[in-house]
Amino acid sequence: MVATLSRRPQLFVSLVFLASLLLGAVIVWQMEVNRLATARAQVYAFASDRASRAQNHLDHALSVVYAMAALVRQTHGKVIDFERVVSKMLTEYPGVSVLVYAPDGVIANAVPLAGNESAIGL
Repeated sequence: MVATLSRRPQLFVSLVFLASLLLGAVIVWQMEVNRLATARAQVYAFASDRASRAQNHLDHALSVVYAMAALVRQTHGKVIDFERVVSKMLTEYPGVSVLVYAPDGVIANAVPLAGNESAIGL
């Protein structure tokens, strides 16, 4: 076989060229696989971070609802001095702009009342 390859230099050069081409293609393919894996990991990390932030925001926003529910349960639905209690709660939850008291599904009070007067009785 060596004698055959030495007699045909074009065949030898062609085989070396094809082997080099194949090796180069494998290297390029592997680099692309690595690039895609890195991109996927970055997208996953970004999405996970955003999802975590959204979850934290929702948890914080819902915590005021849980606090209101506990207050209503504790007072058996008759919240005394609603405006004072809720005004304090609004300072603790800066993302909340209004809290309403709606016994039997009818809005009886809203804090702050300014701008929410039309909601009373709905």
